[in-house]
Amino acid sequence: MVIEAEDALLPKIVGKMKAQSSRAYLNYCGLPYLGGHGHLWAQKFNRRLIQSEEQFANTVAYIRNNRNKHGLPENNGLSDVITRMFAR
Repeated sequence: MVIEAEDALLPKIVGKMKAQSSRAYLNYCGLPYLGGHGHLWAQKFNRRLIQSEEQFANTVAYIRNNRNKHGLPENNGLSDVITRMFAR
């Protein structure tokens, strides 16, 4: 995932994204929200500053190829979102 944000705001943005997506997933599965127990996300996240067009292109390629790399089936809905996000 690529997020553009001020350095000080990034942890808050990532935390909110993780919380909301976890609740949405649990709701979708018909499971109760357990107040932060039974995490779907890792506690920490990795951040890297993208400093060049080449590094950005490599990051986009990594994101696009990640499902295939791990032997996961294509997700057409997800592929459409990724394509729209990186359209230039």
